[in-house]
Amino acid sequence: MYEDIEHYLDKSKDVYRRWGIHPYNLTLACKACNFVKSTRDLGGPIVKAAYSHPTRVGDYKWLHPYFDDYRSNIELQRGPIYVVRGDAPKRAQALALIEDLKLDDLKELEKRKQEILDKIKRINRLVHKLIGTGKRTGLQQKLLDYQQECIDEGFI
Repeated sequence: MYEDIEHYLDKSKDVYRRWGIHPYNLTLACKACNFVKSTRDLGGPIVKAAYSHPTRVGDYKWLHPYFDDYRSNIELQRGPIYVVRGDAPKRAQALALIEDLKLDDLKELEKRKQEILDKIKRINRLVHKLIGTGKRTGLQQKLLDYQQECIDEGFI
């Protein structure tokens, strides 16, 4: 609902520019994580030296969205708080991802959630204004109901 298309390896860096639109370099990221990631250099020496886009042989500073299994490395606990699994095969990358994006910081996660809820409230106010015009009220009401359902169920 609130994502960016993110370049895993930052396209502004000369060493990665050739992979700017490579499918393995594009992924979804929430706006908050994309902002924190910004222009971080996530590639290691093998990735930087690669002639073609490295797949599973690359060394990355974070888990890679296509080559690494998040579930075998990261566990979602109540809160929601993310922690590195005890038997994580890529412990260092999982820890770096969690710490850099503050996925283990409940205050930060609550702040991000509140920002999204504020945007949804703004959308709701706009929909209510439209309902006042009398145009397509059935559709507008369905949208309001669905948004409220998402909020109630904790999706947003």
